[in-house]
This record gives sequence, structure tokens and C-alpha cells, in this order.
Amino acid sequence: MVPSTVAVVEAIGEGQCLLTTGSDSLDMIALHLARLDIPFTPLEPAGLRDRCAVLAERLSQAAHRYPAEEPAHD
Repeated sequence: MVPSTVAVVEAIGEGQCLLTTGSDSLDMIALHLARLDIPFTPLEPAGLRDRCAVLAERLSQAAHRYPAEEPAHD
């Protein structure tokens, strides 16, 4: 799921692991974590939690901006 060239994943408990990675962009880390489609808790840096919140709000707004059904075309 996570290539060893981009992160280190270590087991820390039953059903839990610690992912250590880096990037020039906290947004990219947040998006990559979200793409894993598993629950996660950003531990550090604190700014990563902030970026997750901003991106979550932006995606939520995008998902609810238009009606679920497409308007009929003539």
C-alpha cells in the first residue's frame, strides 16, 4: 500500500501502525493519507492536522455544491 521509497511503516499495536514520511507540502501528505482509505490520526507536525481540516472542508463543500442529480438536457 505504501512504497518503502516514500515512507516507513511500523506496527505499534494490534491494528495500529506508525507511518513516517516527508514532503515539501503538507497538503500532499494529507491527500496521500486520505487516498489510503483507512482511518488515520495526524500526529505531527501540528500543521498537518490544520491542513487536513482545511482540505476536508474544501472537499465537503465541493461534494455538496451541486444537486446530486444532473439537470435534464433538452
